[in-house]
Amino acid sequence: MSRKSRAAYTRILPASLPPLDQIPLDIVIFILQHCSPFDLAQLSLATKSFRRILTGHPSLWKHAQLQTSRGTCPLLPECPPESFTHEAYAAFIFGGGHCSHCSKLTNHLPFLSLFRFRSCSQQCKSALMSEERMFTDWGDINQTAFWSPWLPHFHSQVLGKTYRVYDRQAIALAWRELQDATAFTAGLARPFPNEFPARSTDELGLIHAKREQALASLTLNAQLVTEWAEHYLVEKRRMRETNLAFIKLVANCDNVSVRQVLECSGFQRIFAAFNRDLEKLTFTVWMEHRYAVLTEINGIRFGRQKALVDQVECPHCQQSFGVEALSVHTVAKHSDVDPDLLPIRPPFMMGKKHCRDCPKSDRVYTGQGLRAHQRAKHP
Repeated sequence: MSRKSRAAYTRILPASLPPLDQIPLDIVIFILQHCSPFDLAQLSLATKSFRRILTGHPSLWKHAQLQTSRGTCPLLPECPPESFTHEAYAAFIFGGGHCSHCSKLTNHLPFLSLFRFRSCSQQCKSALMSEERMFTDWGDINQTAFWSPWLPHFHSQVLGKTYRVYDRQAIALAWRELQDATAFTAGLARPFPNEFPARSTDELGLIHAKREQALASLTLNAQLVTEWAEHYLVEKRRMRETNLAFIKLVANCDNVSVRQVLECSGFQRIFAAFNRDLEKLTFTVWMEHRYAVLTEINGIRFGRQKALVDQVECPHCQQSFGVEALSVHTVAKHSDVDPDLLPIRPPFMMGKKHCRDCPKSDRVYTGQGLRAHQRAKHP
Protein backbone atom coordinates (compact mmCIF):
# COMPACT_ATOMS: atom_id res chain seq x y z
CA MET A 1 0.00 0.00 0.00
CA SER A 2 1.44 3.38 -0.98
CA ARG A 3 2.03 6.10 1.57
CA LYS A 4 -0.79 8.18 0.06
CA SER A 5 -3.21 5.24 0.06
CA ARG A 6 -2.26 4.32 3.61
CA ALA A 7 -2.89 7.89 4.77
CA ALA A 8 -6.28 7.96 3.07
CA TYR A 9 -7.14 4.56 4.54
CA THR A 10 -6.14 5.73 8.01
CA ARG A 11 -8.39 8.79 7.78
CA ILE A 12 -11.51 6.67 7.23
CA LEU A 13 -10.77 4.34 10.14
CA PRO A 14 -12.56 5.09 13.43
CA ALA A 15 -10.17 6.58 15.94
CA SER A 16 -9.24 4.08 18.63
CA LEU A 17 -9.61 5.04 22.27
CA PRO A 18 -6.41 5.99 24.05
CA PRO A 19 -5.38 3.93 27.09
CA LEU A 20 -7.51 4.62 30.14
CA ASP A 21 -4.65 6.23 32.06
CA GLN A 22 -4.29 8.83 29.27
CA ILE A 23 -7.90 10.03 29.58
CA PRO A 24 -8.46 12.73 32.23
CA LEU A 25 -10.01 11.17 35.31
CA ASP A 26 -12.89 13.65 35.45
CA ILE A 27 -13.94 12.63 31.93
CA VAL A 28 -13.81 8.94 32.86
CA ILE A 29 -15.90 9.65 35.96
CA PHE A 30 -18.41 11.63 33.90
CA ILE A 31 -18.82 8.72 31.48
CA LEU A 32 -19.16 6.16 34.28
CA GLN A 33 -21.84 8.28 35.94
CA HIS A 34 -24.09 7.52 32.98
CA CYS A 35 -23.60 3.75 33.09
CA SER A 36 -26.11 1.22 34.38
CA PRO A 37 -25.28 -1.04 37.35
CA PHE A 38 -24.64 -3.97 35.03
CA ASP A 39 -22.36 -1.82 32.86
CA LEU A 40 -20.23 -1.03 35.91
CA ALA A 41 -20.20 -4.68 36.95
CA GLN A 42 -18.91 -5.66 33.51
CA LEU A 43 -16.33 -2.88 33.46
CA SER A 44 -15.05 -3.99 36.86
CA LEU A 45 -14.14 -7.30 35.21
CA ALA A 46 -12.43 -5.61 32.27
CA THR A 47 -9.29 -4.04 33.78
CA LYS A 48 -7.66 -3.28 37.10
CA SER A 49 -7.87 0.41 36.23
CA PHE A 50 -11.66 0.30 36.18
CA ARG A 51 -11.71 -1.65 39.45
CA ARG A 52 -9.50 0.97 41.12
CA ILE A 53 -11.75 3.79 39.88
CA LEU A 54 -14.91 2.05 41.09
CA THR A 55 -13.32 1.29 44.45
CA GLY A 56 -12.11 4.86 44.86
CA HIS A 57 -15.42 6.43 43.80
CA PRO A 58 -18.22 4.39 45.41
CA SER A 59 -20.71 7.17 44.56
CA LEU A 60 -20.64 5.84 40.99
CA TRP A 61 -22.87 3.00 42.13
CA LYS A 62 -25.39 5.52 43.41
CA HIS A 63 -25.39 7.22 40.02
CA ALA A 64 -25.85 3.82 38.37
CA GLN A 65 -28.80 3.11 40.63
CA LEU A 66 -30.43 6.32 39.39
CA GLN A 67 -30.26 4.94 35.84
CA THR A 68 -32.62 2.10 36.80
CA SER A 69 -35.65 4.38 37.24
CA ARG A 70 -37.57 4.82 33.99
CA GLY A 71 -41.25 5.50 33.47
CA THR A 72 -43.25 3.64 36.12
CA CYS A 73 -40.21 1.67 37.28
CA PRO A 74 -38.79 2.91 40.61
CA LEU A 75 -35.15 2.81 41.63
CA LEU A 76 -33.53 -0.56 42.11
CA PRO A 77 -33.40 -1.28 45.87
CA GLU A 78 -29.99 -0.56 47.34
CA CYS A 79 -27.44 -3.34 47.62
CA PRO A 80 -27.38 -5.05 51.05
CA PRO A 81 -23.63 -4.64 51.78
CA GLU A 82 -23.49 -7.52 54.28
CA SER A 83 -24.58 -10.00 51.60
CA PHE A 84 -23.36 -8.64 48.24
CA THR A 85 -20.69 -6.49 46.71
CA HIS A 86 -22.05 -3.90 44.29
CA GLU A 87 -20.63 -5.87 41.38
CA ALA A 88 -22.15 -9.16 42.53
CA TYR A 89 -25.52 -7.51 43.22
CA ALA A 90 -25.76 -5.99 39.73
CA ALA A 91 -24.71 -9.27 38.11
CA PHE A 92 -27.22 -11.20 40.24
CA ILE A 93 -30.14 -8.95 39.29
CA PHE A 94 -29.38 -8.21 35.63
CA GLY A 95 -26.81 -10.76 34.50
CA GLY A 96 -28.95 -13.88 34.21
CA GLY A 97 -27.61 -17.26 35.25
CA HIS A 98 -28.53 -20.91 35.62
CA CYS A 99 -32.06 -22.02 36.39
CA SER A 100 -32.13 -23.13 40.03
CA HIS A 101 -34.09 -26.25 39.06
CA CYS A 102 -32.82 -27.56 35.71
CA SER A 103 -29.53 -25.57 35.46
CA LYS A 104 -30.44 -24.24 32.01
CA LEU A 105 -29.02 -20.80 31.26
CA THR A 106 -31.62 -18.04 31.40
CA ASN A 107 -31.64 -14.24 31.42
CA HIS A 108 -34.74 -14.06 33.61
CA LEU A 109 -34.66 -12.00 36.78
CA PRO A 110 -34.45 -13.93 40.07
CA PHE A 111 -38.03 -14.56 41.17
CA LEU A 112 -37.17 -15.32 44.83
CA SER A 113 -33.99 -13.40 45.54
CA LEU A 114 -34.03 -14.36 49.23
CA PHE A 115 -33.14 -17.91 48.16
CA ARG A 116 -31.36 -16.69 45.00
CA PHE A 117 -33.87 -18.64 42.93
CA ARG A 118 -34.00 -18.07 39.17
CA SER A 119 -36.21 -20.10 36.83
CA CYS A 120 -36.20 -20.55 33.07
CA SER A 121 -39.90 -21.49 32.84
CA GLN A 122 -43.12 -21.58 34.80
CA GLN A 123 -42.69 -25.35 35.15
CA CYS A 124 -39.31 -24.95 36.84
CA LYS A 125 -40.68 -22.17 39.04
CA SER A 126 -43.49 -24.45 40.23
CA ALA A 127 -40.98 -27.23 40.94
CA LEU A 128 -38.84 -24.88 43.03
CA MET A 129 -41.83 -23.80 45.09
CA SER A 130 -43.15 -27.34 45.59
CA GLU A 131 -42.99 -29.27 48.88
CA GLU A 132 -40.15 -31.36 47.45
CA ARG A 133 -37.92 -28.27 47.52
CA MET A 134 -39.56 -26.11 50.21
CA PHE A 135 -39.48 -27.13 53.89
CA THR A 136 -42.23 -25.68 56.07
CA ASP A 137 -41.43 -25.75 59.77
CA TRP A 138 -44.81 -26.93 61.01
CA GLY A 139 -45.17 -26.30 64.72
CA ASP A 140 -41.84 -24.42 64.87
CA ILE A 141 -40.11 -27.62 65.96
CA ASN A 142 -36.82 -26.54 64.36
CA GLN A 143 -36.48 -23.18 66.10
CA THR A 144 -33.59 -24.57 68.15
CA ALA A 145 -31.72 -25.99 65.14
CA PHE A 146 -28.26 -24.48 64.68
CA TRP A 147 -29.25 -23.14 61.24
CA SER A 148 -32.56 -21.58 62.33
CA PRO A 149 -31.26 -18.11 63.44
CA TRP A 150 -29.34 -17.32 60.25
CA LEU A 151 -30.72 -19.38 57.35
CA PRO A 152 -32.89 -17.29 54.96
CA HIS A 153 -36.60 -18.05 55.14
CA PHE A 154 -39.95 -16.48 54.40
CA HIS A 155 -43.26 -16.72 56.21
CA SER A 156 -46.36 -18.53 55.01
CA GLN A 157 -49.80 -18.30 56.55
CA VAL A 158 -51.93 -21.45 56.83
CA LEU A 159 -55.31 -21.34 58.60
CA GLY A 160 -54.41 -18.05 60.24
CA LYS A 161 -51.07 -19.27 61.61
CA THR A 162 -47.66 -18.18 60.36
CA TYR A 163 -44.92 -20.71 59.61
CA ARG A 164 -41.33 -20.39 58.46
CA VAL A 165 -40.45 -21.80 55.03
CA TYR A 166 -36.86 -22.81 54.17
CA ASP A 167 -35.04 -24.18 51.16
CA ARG A 168 -34.36 -27.89 51.76
CA GLN A 169 -31.12 -27.77 49.80
CA ALA A 170 -29.90 -24.85 51.92
CA ILE A 171 -30.56 -26.87 55.08
CA ALA A 172 -28.65 -29.84 53.66
CA LEU A 173 -25.80 -27.51 52.68
CA ALA A 174 -25.67 -26.11 56.23
CA TRP A 175 -25.36 -29.62 57.66
CA ARG A 176 -22.56 -30.54 55.26
CA GLU A 177 -20.73 -27.32 56.14
CA LEU A 178 -20.97 -28.17 59.86
CA GLN A 179 -19.79 -31.75 59.30
CA ASP A 180 -16.80 -30.51 57.31
CA ALA A 181 -15.82 -27.99 60.03
CA THR A 182 -16.28 -30.62 62.77
CA ALA A 183 -13.99 -33.06 60.96
CA PHE A 184 -11.37 -30.35 60.38
CA THR A 185 -11.45 -29.35 64.06
CA ALA A 186 -10.98 -32.97 65.13
CA GLY A 187 -8.08 -33.45 62.73
CA LEU A 188 -10.00 -35.97 60.63
CA ALA A 189 -10.33 -36.20 56.87
CA ARG A 190 -12.75 -33.56 55.67
CA PRO A 191 -15.83 -35.08 53.98
CA PHE A 192 -16.44 -32.11 51.68
CA PRO A 193 -13.06 -30.48 50.95
CA ASN A 194 -14.09 -29.31 47.48
CA GLU A 195 -17.27 -27.64 48.72
CA PHE A 196 -16.09 -25.52 51.65
CA PRO A 197 -12.87 -23.78 52.75
CA ALA A 198 -11.01 -25.36 55.64
CA ARG A 199 -12.27 -23.81 58.88
CA SER A 200 -12.79 -24.84 62.48
CA THR A 201 -16.13 -24.96 64.27
CA ASP A 202 -15.19 -21.75 66.13
CA GLU A 203 -14.52 -19.98 62.84
CA LEU A 204 -17.77 -21.33 61.44
CA GLY A 205 -19.60 -20.02 64.51
CA LEU A 206 -18.33 -16.50 63.78
CA ILE A 207 -19.55 -16.83 60.20
CA HIS A 208 -22.96 -17.96 61.45
CA ALA A 209 -23.11 -14.85 63.66
CA LYS A 210 -22.36 -12.60 60.67
CA ARG A 211 -25.06 -14.34 58.64
CA GLU A 212 -27.55 -13.80 61.46
CA GLN A 213 -26.72 -10.08 61.57
CA ALA A 214 -27.16 -9.80 57.79
CA LEU A 215 -30.42 -11.76 57.63
CA ALA A 216 -32.76 -8.86 58.41
CA SER A 217 -31.36 -6.57 55.68
CA LEU A 218 -31.23 -9.47 53.21
CA THR A 219 -34.88 -10.34 53.88
CA LEU A 220 -35.99 -6.73 53.51
CA ASN A 221 -34.01 -6.33 50.29
CA ALA A 222 -35.56 -9.50 48.85
CA GLN A 223 -39.04 -8.15 49.52
CA LEU A 224 -38.19 -4.80 47.91
CA VAL A 225 -36.59 -6.47 44.87
CA THR A 226 -39.73 -8.57 44.32
CA GLU A 227 -41.89 -5.44 44.35
CA TRP A 228 -39.44 -3.56 42.11
CA ALA A 229 -39.25 -6.43 39.59
CA GLU A 230 -42.99 -6.22 38.88
CA HIS A 231 -42.68 -2.58 37.76
CA TYR A 232 -39.37 -3.22 35.98
CA LEU A 233 -40.76 -6.02 33.82
CA VAL A 234 -43.74 -3.87 32.79
CA GLU A 235 -41.43 -1.03 31.77
CA LYS A 236 -39.05 -3.45 30.04
CA ARG A 237 -41.88 -4.82 27.87
CA ARG A 238 -42.89 -1.26 27.02
CA MET A 239 -39.32 -0.33 26.11
CA ARG A 240 -39.00 -3.46 23.97
CA GLU A 241 -42.04 -2.43 21.93
CA THR A 242 -40.62 1.08 21.54
CA ASN A 243 -37.27 -0.25 20.34
CA LEU A 244 -38.94 -2.71 17.96
CA ALA A 245 -40.84 0.19 16.39
CA PHE A 246 -37.55 2.07 15.98
CA ILE A 247 -35.86 -0.95 14.35
CA LYS A 248 -38.79 -1.29 11.96
CA LEU A 249 -38.38 2.37 10.99
CA VAL A 250 -34.66 2.17 10.22
CA ALA A 251 -34.94 -1.30 8.65
CA ASN A 252 -37.51 -0.05 6.13
CA CYS A 253 -35.05 2.61 5.02
CA ASP A 254 -32.54 -0.12 4.10
CA ASN A 255 -35.12 -2.52 2.60
CA VAL A 256 -34.59 -5.17 5.25
CA SER A 257 -36.99 -6.62 7.79
CA VAL A 258 -37.00 -6.41 11.58
CA ARG A 259 -36.52 -10.17 11.67
CA GLN A 260 -33.37 -9.91 9.56
CA VAL A 261 -31.92 -7.19 11.78
CA LEU A 262 -32.61 -9.20 14.94
CA GLU A 263 -31.07 -12.31 13.38
CA CYS A 264 -27.70 -10.53 13.52
CA SER A 265 -25.98 -11.80 16.65
CA GLY A 266 -24.24 -8.52 17.43
CA PHE A 267 -27.40 -6.46 17.19
CA GLN A 268 -29.31 -9.04 19.23
CA ARG A 269 -26.99 -8.24 22.15
CA ILE A 270 -27.38 -4.49 21.60
CA PHE A 271 -31.18 -4.81 21.50
CA ALA A 272 -31.19 -6.92 24.67
CA ALA A 273 -28.85 -4.52 26.49
CA PHE A 274 -30.94 -1.44 25.70
CA ASN A 275 -34.12 -3.23 26.76
CA ARG A 276 -32.43 -4.42 29.96
CA ASP A 277 -31.31 -0.89 30.83
CA LEU A 278 -34.71 0.60 29.85
CA GLU A 279 -33.01 2.78 27.24
CA LYS A 280 -34.29 3.81 23.81
CA LEU A 281 -32.31 2.92 20.71
CA THR A 282 -31.23 6.03 18.82
CA PHE A 283 -30.15 6.87 15.28
CA THR A 284 -26.62 7.39 16.58
CA VAL A 285 -26.54 3.81 17.86
CA TRP A 286 -28.02 2.49 14.63
CA MET A 287 -25.56 4.36 12.40
CA GLU A 288 -22.66 3.08 14.49
CA HIS A 289 -23.68 -0.53 13.86
CA ARG A 290 -25.56 -0.23 10.56
CA TYR A 291 -22.71 -1.33 8.30
CA ALA A 292 -21.99 -4.45 10.38
CA VAL A 293 -25.70 -5.35 10.51
CA LEU A 294 -26.24 -4.99 6.76
CA THR A 295 -23.05 -6.93 6.04
CA GLU A 296 -24.23 -9.77 8.26
CA ILE A 297 -27.69 -9.73 6.66
CA ASN A 298 -26.12 -10.08 3.21
CA GLY A 299 -24.06 -13.00 4.51
CA ILE A 300 -27.17 -14.69 5.89
CA ARG A 301 -28.99 -14.09 2.60
CA PHE A 302 -26.17 -15.64 0.60
CA GLY A 303 -26.05 -18.64 2.95
CA ARG A 304 -29.75 -19.24 2.42
CA GLN A 305 -29.48 -18.78 -1.32
CA LYS A 306 -26.63 -21.25 -1.44
CA ALA A 307 -28.64 -23.80 0.49
CA LEU A 308 -31.61 -23.33 -1.85
CA VAL A 309 -29.59 -23.60 -5.05
CA ASP A 310 -27.18 -26.32 -4.03
CA GLN A 311 -28.32 -28.23 -7.15
CA VAL A 312 -29.07 -26.07 -10.19
CA GLU A 313 -30.73 -27.19 -13.39
CA CYS A 314 -28.88 -26.37 -16.59
CA PRO A 315 -31.20 -24.15 -18.67
CA HIS A 316 -30.00 -25.81 -21.90
CA CYS A 317 -30.13 -29.55 -21.14
CA GLN A 318 -32.09 -29.82 -17.85
CA GLN A 319 -29.32 -31.73 -16.05
CA SER A 320 -28.62 -30.73 -12.44
CA PHE A 321 -25.24 -29.50 -11.20
CA GLY A 322 -23.70 -27.70 -8.28
CA VAL A 323 -23.31 -23.94 -8.70
CA GLU A 324 -19.59 -24.15 -9.52
CA ALA A 325 -20.00 -27.22 -11.74
CA LEU A 326 -22.72 -25.55 -13.82
CA SER A 327 -20.24 -23.04 -15.26
CA VAL A 328 -17.73 -25.79 -16.10
CA HIS A 329 -20.52 -27.86 -17.70
CA THR A 330 -21.66 -24.90 -19.82
CA VAL A 331 -18.16 -24.32 -21.18
CA ALA A 332 -17.64 -28.01 -21.94
CA LYS A 333 -21.05 -28.93 -23.40
CA HIS A 334 -22.59 -25.68 -24.64
CA SER A 335 -19.76 -23.80 -26.31
CA ASP A 336 -22.23 -21.59 -28.16
CA VAL A 337 -23.55 -20.23 -24.85
CA ASP A 338 -21.85 -17.37 -23.03
CA PRO A 339 -21.17 -18.76 -19.49
CA ASP A 340 -21.00 -15.22 -18.16
CA LEU A 341 -24.74 -14.87 -18.78
CA LEU A 342 -25.73 -17.74 -16.47
CA PRO A 343 -28.35 -16.58 -13.95
CA ILE A 344 -26.47 -18.19 -11.04
CA ARG A 345 -22.70 -18.02 -10.67
CA PRO A 346 -20.37 -19.04 -7.82
CA PRO A 347 -19.08 -16.18 -5.66
CA PHE A 348 -15.46 -16.43 -6.87
CA MET A 349 -16.67 -15.61 -10.41
CA MET A 350 -18.48 -12.44 -9.44
CA GLY A 351 -17.06 -9.52 -11.45
CA LYS A 352 -14.99 -11.85 -13.67
CA LYS A 353 -15.43 -13.05 -17.26
CA HIS A 354 -14.44 -15.94 -19.53
CA CYS A 355 -12.43 -15.39 -22.65
CA ARG A 356 -14.82 -16.01 -25.57
CA ASP A 357 -11.82 -16.63 -27.85
CA CYS A 358 -10.94 -19.69 -25.71
CA PRO A 359 -14.25 -21.61 -25.99
CA LYS A 360 -12.97 -24.71 -24.17
CA SER A 361 -11.39 -22.85 -21.25
CA ASP A 362 -13.29 -22.43 -17.99
CA ARG A 363 -10.77 -19.94 -16.64
CA VAL A 364 -12.15 -16.54 -15.59
CA TYR A 365 -10.39 -13.17 -15.54
CA THR A 366 -10.85 -9.76 -14.03
CA GLY A 367 -11.34 -6.93 -16.53
CA GLN A 368 -7.65 -6.01 -16.45
CA GLY A 369 -6.58 -9.66 -16.57
CA LEU A 370 -8.81 -10.38 -19.56
CA ARG A 371 -7.33 -7.48 -21.51
CA ALA A 372 -3.79 -8.66 -20.72
CA HIS A 373 -4.71 -12.23 -21.73
CA GLN A 374 -6.17 -11.07 -25.05
CA ARG A 375 -3.10 -8.99 -25.84
CA ALA A 376 -0.84 -11.97 -25.13
CA LYS A 377 -2.89 -14.80 -26.66
CA HIS A 378 -5.20 -13.15 -29.19
CA PRO A 379 -3.34 -10.11 -30.61
